[in-house]
Amino acid sequence: MAEILKQRVHRGLPPDLLHIRDQKGTEIDLVIREGATFTAIEVKAGRTVVPEMGRTLAVAEGLLDAPVTRRFLVYGGDEVQTWSRMDVVPWGAVGQVG
Repeated sequence: MAEILKQRVHRGLPPDLLHIRDQKGTEIDLVIREGATFTAIEVKAGRTVVPEMGRTLAVAEGLLDAPVTRRFLVYGGDEVQTWSRMDVVPWGAVGQVG
C-alpha cells in the first residue's frame, strides 16, 4: 500500500486511499477514489491465486455504493493475469495498480 501511495504522490495524483470494512466484517484492503468512481484492491500473500481471494472484489460496488471501474488482486506470485472481473498482479508489478 505504501508503494501505491508513493507512486501516486510522485505522479502528482491525490492520495485518496481508503480501507473499507462493513458491519459484517467484509473488507476491501485498499480503495482508490478516482473522481466519482473507485479502484478496489485486495492484497494476498499467497503465491497461487484461487477464486476466493477476489470474493470481496466481486461485491465492491455494494460496499462502496458507487461504481468500481477497476479491480486488482495483488498477490505473492509471479504472473500478471486477467480474470473476468479483476486483474491479478504480482507484488513486483504493483506499479500497474495505482
